[in-house]
Amino acid sequence: MDIILETIAADRSLSGKTVNTIQFSQSYPPLVLSDSFEFYFEEMIKGTVLDGAQLMFRESEKHGFFIDSIEVD
Repeated sequence: MDIILETIAADRSLSGKTVNTIQFSQSYPPLVLSDSFEFYFEEMIKGTVLDGAQLMFRESEKHGFFIDSIEVD
């Protein structure tokens, strides 16, 4: 969660806006199970500026698990 908050703080175009969607990408086979990650992430973001953001996952040819995009209002 810290990396997302740091990204928002560093990007002035995201500052003060509501985060709608956070898209994560990961290689195949998946390193992280999306259902488990979503459950724990939703608990962690309660009461923060990320509360209510939708999480999306997509498969990537790049190796690893990373933030692909952050969408705001």
